[in-house]
Amino acid sequence: MNPEIIIMIDRSGSMHGDKIRAATTAAMCLLDLLTPEMTFNVISFGTDYEFMFEGTLRATAVAVQSAK
Repeated sequence: MNPEIIIMIDRSGSMHGDKIRAATTAAMCLLDLLTPEMTFNVISFGTDYEFMFEGTLRATAVAVQSAK
């Protein structure tokens, strides 16, 4: 079974300035660690939530670049 990674980004009102920059940097670092055997998706949330992709994607170079 290949790992499935879900990256969640808080984009609520409290996440401004340094906090959102730190969250973005952490997400980018996580994306850099993914390998093509893994699947992933990114979810952002605040008062509502949004999936970046309709489902999880294989972590190909193209998919990871699209997420970035």
